[in-house]
Amino acid sequence: MSGETDVEIDMVQQKAVKNKLLIIFPGQIVSLQKVSPDFSFLYIKLSSKFMSEILFRFPPAFVGYIKENNTHEYGELEFDKFYRHCFCSLKLYYGDEENLFRREIIMNTLRNFFLDVYDKIKRHESLEHSSRSRKTEIMERFCSLVLKHFKTIREVSFYADKLHITPKYLSAILKELDMDKRSAKE
Repeated sequence: MSGETDVEIDMVQQKAVKNKLLIIFPGQIVSLQKVSPDFSFLYIKLSSKFMSEILFRFPPAFVGYIKENNTHEYGELEFDKFYRHCFCSLKLYYGDEENLFRREIIMNTLRNFFLDVYDKIKRHESLEHSSRSRKTEIMERFCSLVLKHFKTIREVSFYADKLHITPKYLSAILKELDMDKRSAKE
């Protein structure tokens, strides 16, 4: 909201300033350094399970991209729109404990936020050409296959065969990279 700080996310140095959005995933290591006296910020903290539910239907390449590219610059008007429409809405519904659909409203508000981020990235940057590790690519391809076949095929061996790796290696990759440390079967 004001001021600035140097922030390190998973050992990558970045600057947090007004109108800059940081998306930090559960399990990422964060350290603030050189904080200005007038630094203030707003944040939304989500469990890894809730975050996974929100991002479940997004392409794995997008999720991988925003994990590796944590900062998103907004102009003054764009940030004001985000603040008024998203943050204030979340605050309102979070406080409304009587609302029967509170969780779903919050989840859909956050999905809409991520759709907006996805739109901005898709129009201005290439998700396919970012440097990706082989393990990350395997995980993304696995998630795409699951989205396509999960209703009919639940055997890990099917997915491992499609990826040309062993089921054991597939599970090891997922446990290493997944926010919830789930195996392929989970």
